[in-house]
Amino acid sequence: MQSENEWLAYPEVREALAKIAARIDHTPESLLRKGFASPHWWMTENSWSEFLGKGHASESLLNAVALLQLNVPLHDLTQRVADGDPHLYVKLFRIGDPDVGSERILDTVVQPLSDQATRIVGRALLRKGEPPGYQLPLRMVLFFGWDFGLCDLSIRELHNFLVQMNIVPNFYDPETLRKYRDRLRSNIRRASRRQLSQTSRPTIQEP
Repeated sequence: MQSENEWLAYPEVREALAKIAARIDHTPESLLRKGFASPHWWMTENSWSEFLGKGHASESLLNAVALLQLNVPLHDLTQRVADGDPHLYVKLFRIGDPDVGSERILDTVVQPLSDQATRIVGRALLRKGEPPGYQLPLRMVLFFGWDFGLCDLSIRELHNFLVQMNIVPNFYDPETLRKYRDRLRSNIRRASRRQLSQTSRPTIQEP
């Protein structure tokens, strides 16, 4: 794989993948069998073959980051920033500089995008960084694991799974988790397939 994917040459990327692989090793087999029948709700492509074969993965991943951090699809975020939305502009661009390793990864993800405005917004999204604590990891696991079966787990099963994956501590309140899960479910339902599919048809073109 490394010879086919230049970004794997960076130790930071390999270390991140190793951590992900270690956590996947603790995933219940019943969850690993789900989620590949159709694209995830955050993907801009209509099928997994398009996602993997046409180089549009960067767009979908940035779309996921936009939804995860700002609850706004990438296409809408790009348009609103271009239109001068001061609220989103401040959220995106009032940030510090990343380290050199992060900058390399950032360039690899953003470079495949053909639209200049989307590139600018994508870079800003990736440079925002993570807030402290376990709230962002919790949201990411629920966000990306939703179509892989996490939505089908009871609160007790979900709590046990998250504790096993070291996402939340054992004392994390199941009732708080239920409310958090329900809010995420509402966000997912509001993000319609029609709205997210617009990210593959950008209206702002590179000059």
